[in-house]
Amino acid sequence: MQAALAGVDTDRVIFEAPRKSQQIFFLREFGPETSLGNIAPTDVISVETLRRGLRGDTVEDFYFVIGERHLAKRGGR
Repeated sequence: MQAALAGVDTDRVIFEAPRKSQQIFFLREFGPETSLGNIAPTDVISVETLRRGLRGDTVEDFYFVIGERHLAKRGGR
């Protein structure tokens, strides 16, 4: 994947990820703010919980996102 995207700004890419395994892969590879497409309306909340580390699949990868946002709102960072 990295070789295919060499020189590409991934902030300007939308990755199609209709399957949970694909969503987890792209979020782990490129971070919780990665743009994902082809998400079923019934899966939107599920994907957001993956992004925020609220599911067992990604809790160790992204739980820091919640902590950083909380501290920023409180003026801690």
